[in-house]
Amino acid sequence: MQSVSGALKEQHTHYMAVREKLWFSKPKAVVEVVEPTPIVKIVYARRPAWKLQEVNFDLHVQQFRKRLFRIAASPTVVYIQDRCEALGVSYEEVVGAGRRREIVAVRHLLMHEIARQFGLSYPALGRLFGGRDHTSTLYAVRKIEALNRASNSDK
Repeated sequence: MQSVSGALKEQHTHYMAVREKLWFSKPKAVVEVVEPTPIVKIVYARRPAWKLQEVNFDLHVQQFRKRLFRIAASPTVVYIQDRCEALGVSYEEVVGAGRRREIVAVRHLLMHEIARQFGLSYPALGRLFGGRDHTSTLYAVRKIEALNRASNSDK
């Protein structure tokens, strides 16, 4: 015995009708049409990992806000830290008491940049760079200006 379902049922009845018209007889085999039982799947959905534990998707936003807060509090310190990172020197060395030639050259350059960009007084500039005297900052700014003039006159 054959079992047929859905669209096949309609096709089968159509063929039976055509056969009956052509041969004036009923087919010998009787086909019983059985509807299949629906398959029910029980699926237990797992919760996504970000729902199982707390995940902070906006960490970059928080870090950006912290940076903006630091810039608002002391823009000169953030500028010095960024320039130190760009020049490959640590911030602590630049504002510290070290007298190595490489560190002093970077310190003088940064003092000149800060004096020109932020317009700080020489005593304020000295305090920014680890409590230096205003004459030290004056010397650093004038030294970089002299080097700039010398390099411009060579061109």
